[in-house]
Parts: sequence; structure tokens; C-alpha cells
Amino acid sequence: MKSKYSKVKITALTLTFVCATTAMV
Repeated sequence: MKSKYSKVKITALTLTFVCATTAMV
């Protein structure tokens, strides 16, 4: 369950990074 939460956290960070990159472009 802890690893699942970690995976979600990483996914959220990735989505935030993608959104930021798209906004810059």
C-alpha cells in the first residue's frame, strides 16, 4: 500500500512536470 502511494506521488509529479513544460512551450 505504501508503494502504491509512492507510485501515485511519482505520477502526480510527472503530470505536473508535463503540464509545466507544455505551458512553457
